[in-house]
Order: sequence, then structure tokens, then C-alpha cells
Amino acid sequence: MQRLVKELQKYYFKVLVPGIVMVVAGVLYEQYGIIHFNYPGKWASFALLLVVLLFAYILPLWMRIHALNKFKKQDADWEDFEHFEHNAILMAVAGLYFAPVAFVLRFPDIPKFAIAFAAIYSLYYFYPSDKKLKMDLKLFRLKPEDYEDN
Repeated sequence: MQRLVKELQKYYFKVLVPGIVMVVAGVLYEQYGIIHFNYPGKWASFALLLVVLLFAYILPLWMRIHALNKFKKQDADWEDFEHFEHNAILMAVAGLYFAPVAFVLRFPDIPKFAIAFAAIYSLYYFYPSDKKLKMDLKLFRLKPEDYEDN
């Protein structure tokens, strides 16, 4: 089980680092950018917030519901579970990839921070900790002691 946790954490940071670099680049561009974009309007900030919420919360939730319904009909195996966890992490981190747009386009502070908060919370929620994986294993009706055999 610990091997799975370490593997998922390694994958988590592998997909997280480019997002953090993009956010830092967006913040630096906002502060020191040579080319200044005009704020496209409140609808653009609302649309971007919806995209971040889609990737950070809605798609991972839909994936979880879809996987649980699939595994009601057939038994889940460890390969399916690992595939689900990798995809859930990727979807949650993808919300962070959209956040730099808010800095580059110079959104007002409230929408910018709402976008950043949504992205950061999804990163917190989908961090592959031992406790979270045990909870997911119960949902998928898998036993942690069976993992060592794979």
C-alpha cells in the first residue's frame, strides 16, 4: 500500500510542478510584463472560473461516479483503481493550468482569487495521502493487503 501512495505522490508532483511554474510565470508577467492585455470583461472571468471548477471539481466527481457505477457491475481490480487515481489527479491539477490566464489578462482581484482558491482547494483535496487512498479503497471494495501481491 505504501508503494502505491508513493507512486501516486510522485505522479502528483510530476503533473503539479508545470502548473506551479505556469502560475509563477503568470504572476511575474502580471507584475513586469512588457505587453499589457486589456481586461476582457466580467464574462471572461466568469467563464474561466467555470472552466477551473469544471476541471477541479466536476470532472473528477463525474469520473468517481462513473467508476463506482462501472464497478457495481463488475469487480474492480488494482489496475482499474490506479488508472482512476491517475486520471483524478490529472483532472484536479488541470484546473491549476488555467489559473495563469487570470493573471496574464489582469482579472480583478475577486475573480482572480476565486479561480486561484478553486484550483488550490482541488490540489489539497486530491492529494494522494494514505488516509484518502484508504477511503477510496473502501468505495471500490478493494483490500489494502491485496495490493502487495501485484
